[in-house]
Amino acid sequence: QQQPRATVARAVCDDEIPAAVPLAVVVHGDETPFQQGTSKAWIWAFVATTFTYFTVRLTRAAAAPAEVPGPSFPGVIVTDRETGDHF
Repeated sequence: QQQPRATVARAVCDDEIPAAVPLAVVVHGDETPFQQGTSKAWIWAFVATTFTYFTVRLTRAAAAPAEVPGPSFPGVIVTDRETGDHF
């Protein structure tokens, strides 16, 4: 009984939060690898003042940060100074 209500409530967040990331002044971004069976993926977290957005990608490359805040993101992205090509 609760699952359908939670699904409907979360659907709003699924639309609104990704749209809010490019509007944030400051976004903290980082990724964490995980493995399920033989498959490896990365959970990316993008954290702003009023929300946290998680997304899963099959790569650690620049695809997630380029897609989520967007290539023309005017704000500040805070990272852990990882030397890869993520941001």
